[in-house]
Amino acid sequence: MLKSMDYLSTITSGLVHLSRCVEARASINLNDINIHSENFYKELFNLIYGHELKNLNSITKNSTSIDLADDNKKICIQVTCTNTIEKIKKTVDKFINEKLYDKYDTLQVLILTKKKDYTTKTYGVNGIYNFNIKSGVIDYKDVLQHIQDLTTEKQFEIKCFLEKELNFKDAEKTPKEVKTLMHMIQILSDDEHPSAGNGFAEKPDPENKIFKRFSDHSDTIISKYQHLAPMYGDILSCIREESDIGLIKLKKMEIYLEKQSDIYLAEVDGNPLIALENLKNFYCNKVAIIDDEYDDSAIEFFLVDNLIRCTVFPNKEKSWD
Repeated sequence: MLKSMDYLSTITSGLVHLSRCVEARASINLNDINIHSENFYKELFNLIYGHELKNLNSITKNSTSIDLADDNKKICIQVTCTNTIEKIKKTVDKFINEKLYDKYDTLQVLILTKKKDYTTKTYGVNGIYNFNIKSGVIDYKDVLQHIQDLTTEKQFEIKCFLEKELNFKDAEKTPKEVKTLMHMIQILSDDEHPSAGNGFAEKPDPENKIFKRFSDHSDTIISKYQHLAPMYGDILSCIREESDIGLIKLKKMEIYLEKQSDIYLAEVDGNPLIALENLKNFYCNKVAIIDDEYDDSAIEFFLVDNLIRCTVFPNKEKSWD
């Protein structure tokens, strides 16, 4: 495995963990972690982007519209766990009312949890300051995208920073769920598969699959996804985005999984729950050969997620239907 992939796995795990901690504590109105997160991201952004950010709250208590600022680069950042459009608009309103646009060219809103898919594209006052919500609102996923493009040396530096600041118990150990998901992608993207490149590769139609084709089992399938997604969804998404296997190899992986899963489905007369369990057991045995410390629930989520993406149990009807 490339060093870069190792470093990115640790970095991803650390930032996802912090995001979930903030979200969990915010849900019970414990916002003390927000203060620590301001200083954490101040140092992290200085390391990643070469900024010279300062925490304004340590200079002026409870700075109203911004928390971090680099006066030389004229950049300022509001750090918040609230991801609503109302919060963003309120931040921009205060930024304009305080005439901070005279001092800073760029305002960013850093969401400590996860940003939403905002329908509002810009907000502000024409001729004074207009805030681009798409580029101006960021979360840890945007940070990870930037880190992916950095040199291996810089990634290692960031990894060491996270291990120190987030108190990783084992600095060199990639979390079990991350390793398991990466092993799954590694196994499935193997070009030596005899059927790699041969399959259905049809257009995904999850609504038809879940609610029509598998209507007798739809509640259970959805329940499985909803139960597992909070634990593994962000991690798998980040691994997919950061994987260097390439689009062609990724497509081969998907097509192989389509064909193989369809065989398992046919063996149990089209029962997706039994087929999923059998497929999970198959890959648990596969992963165990590589690493005996694996997370079987991560494998289950990988398969359920791909079922919804229609790369497990493809939509093409077989003779047993």
